[in-house]
Amino acid sequence: MKTLLKIFLALLFVLSFKAQNLIDGAESVAYHAETNSYFVSSLMNNRVIKIDSDQNYSIFVDNIIAFGNCIKGDTLFLSSGNEVVGINVFTAEIIFTVAVEGAQQFDGITYDNNNNLYVVETRSNKLVKINITDKSYSYFVESGLEQATQDVYYDSFNDRIIVCAYGLNSSVLSVDPHTAEVTKLIETGGRFDGVTIDNNGFIYLATHLNGGQVQLYFNDFSNEPFIIYQGIDEPAGLDFNIENNTIAVPSFVGDNVIFIQLPEKYFYPSFNVDLKTGNAPLTVQFSDNSKTNIDNVNYEWDFDNDGVVDSELKSPEFTFESKGAYSVKVDYESSEGNYSVVKDSLIIVFAGESSILFKKKSSKAVIKSSEELNLGNEFTVEAYIYPEEYPSFPIGKTIIDKTYFRMYLTGNVLGLLGDRSLLVSVTLSDEKTLTLSAPSDAIQLSKWQHTAVSFNSSENSAKLYINGIEIDPILVGAGTIETGLKNNTENDIVVGNNLLGETNFSGKIDEIRFWNKSLNSSEINENLLNRLNGDEENLAGYWDVNEGNGSILFDKTSNENNGLLEELVYREGVNFDEVVSVKNETVNTLPSSFLLEQNYPNPFNPSTTIEYTIPTKVGDANFASPTNVTLRVYDILGNEVATLVNENKEPGNYRVNFDASSLSSGIYLYRIQAANFNQVRKMVLIK
Repeated sequence: MKTLLKIFLALLFVLSFKAQNLIDGAESVAYHAETNSYFVSSLMNNRVIKIDSDQNYSIFVDNIIAFGNCIKGDTLFLSSGNEVVGINVFTAEIIFTVAVEGAQQFDGITYDNNNNLYVVETRSNKLVKINITDKSYSYFVESGLEQATQDVYYDSFNDRIIVCAYGLNSSVLSVDPHTAEVTKLIETGGRFDGVTIDNNGFIYLATHLNGGQVQLYFNDFSNEPFIIYQGIDEPAGLDFNIENNTIAVPSFVGDNVIFIQLPEKYFYPSFNVDLKTGNAPLTVQFSDNSKTNIDNVNYEWDFDNDGVVDSELKSPEFTFESKGAYSVKVDYESSEGNYSVVKDSLIIVFAGESSILFKKKSSKAVIKSSEELNLGNEFTVEAYIYPEEYPSFPIGKTIIDKTYFRMYLTGNVLGLLGDRSLLVSVTLSDEKTLTLSAPSDAIQLSKWQHTAVSFNSSENSAKLYINGIEIDPILVGAGTIETGLKNNTENDIVVGNNLLGETNFSGKIDEIRFWNKSLNSSEINENLLNRLNGDEENLAGYWDVNEGNGSILFDKTSNENNGLLEELVYREGVNFDEVVSVKNETVNTLPSSFLLEQNYPNPFNPSTTIEYTIPTKVGDANFASPTNVTLRVYDILGNEVATLVNENKEPGNYRVNFDASSLSSGIYLYRIQAANFNQVRKMVLIK
């Protein structure tokens, strides 16, 4: 890309003219062919500035607020607030006015071939359609546009309206001018403030990213963007001059307009592949996708970038025999110059084991609902995760979502739950909600980790496991589990997101397992470092994610509840050795002594929290395996009034809630017994 950029810029003749102090905040520009003039919306001083063919600047209209502009025939249409006005380019007379009820801030504006205007309402992210003939209007698109929608342009090549937005990582969209259907064209870095199209159908987008750029896309958006100009202070609503083959770019901060003279002879090198990932041996079809008006181009392909030419065909085929990440290089030779493109790690070949990578906000895998996958009174859900970032808001990186069962990563939750950790929320059939959170920093970035939730309503049990180790959770909501989950037979499983695409996971997910049994610690650890066959007892759904490519996520059980991948790519699968390493790190951080903490609050009414610790080892005694723990409450006479814990516990820190609603005020004792450890503490109930 860098080599291409240098060659391409050498072909450009770029002119940037001083605005003679007339422009203050260049927001948009439109070209009028008959007068060979540009009309610039100067937002900060409420003017429209005219630039003639000799690059002379003059005030065309004063005392008018204009954000977006476009020219149809001899009328300059301007948008601002809730109004669109039309001004004759020869007389400067206002000949058209429409005020749209409910609109607050119009911005980009364009027109189609049927005498309609389309203008962006940037505060509500809607698109308004105005008929020029009778001045009727409607809110043509009321939902589905991106945040901070900025500019629009009618694409006559495909009879569509292209819409861009200023939001970070926003998508470029297409709107059907007949049906109002919104379609995503490409998901990008965003920060777009302008769009236009040239006479070859190439699409130009102005973005504020990377110092201000103008990017070129093919009409089908099949290419990585070509940067045709960089270094514009806040480029805005640009336009194409068909007479001079020039792109005019207003600079909002620079208070000027930059003119980019496009080359008469052009070559935009690009190629496509039918497969980027898969299991070895992997045969890939390469297809040249270059756009050029230059004849007689020669090709030299190097499929592993080792300096050896592997093919001289225009669109060759090549088989990758072994596992690895392969960079592909192609050299183009023509009478107008030589070009070279290298795509690093373009082809990734697996040895039968892969995972799915979530990197877009719309990325998700959807497994359709079924009776077999209903999570009821007893179940276990497992997944291997490789998170690359925590959510920027408290709860928001979905691992698995089944409406009444949700497993997330947390961000900074302000002390309510564990920060940068694992969270599970379930809705019970009695409408109670139970939330379990692992302690802060339980989940690490850029490492494979195993996560599991084991639920059993008959035993009042909901347990979290990370790398096979039971984690004492922070509990919020229902104090006791008296019922199973709310019926979710008709609720889809969404992996790595929710159905609306609002809580996308960032990173890789592998080995998704649904059991209709509550697995204990030994059962979870039995298969912790193994892939399953799919025929294990009580296994309701198993997606090993080893397809390597394609859009189907196959269920390896006989239930065959396959999933559909959306905006996902495959990457290397879980590294079990890394899971062992992370597990050892977790074990090494576990406590080395028994501990029974003082309850809090104390005195209390009616409930209080008791924390205790089970170590890995004390002296010569090893407690690395589960240890039987009892925690009981007694009145002052020694009568047992409650058993809070009576089960095997892995080493770790635990917290339990004691509800004394049925007891009278007084002094109570609580006692823990585990192996040879025995301790008693006092607490006071005051009602």
